[in-house]
Amino acid sequence: MVQMAGKELVDISEIRIDQSLSKTDRIKKYIQDIGNPYDFKVGDLEVEISFESDGQSLQDKMEQYFETMII
Repeated sequence: MVQMAGKELVDISEIRIDQSLSKTDRIKKYIQDIGNPYDFKVGDLEVEISFESDGQSLQDKMEQYFETMII
């Protein structure tokens, strides 16, 4: 766990999923382990997820992104 500006960030690459649990219990345990699913780390990379209330869907954004990669 890393503390940044008063926040402790969990490194999700260190979280282990117990495959013996039901899907619902795995999700509950993951959320419990990560703490804040919108603010975490993957290795040295800090990740903060946010959404615009009137913005496009994630799928639309991803399609636009990949279209720019093709051109």
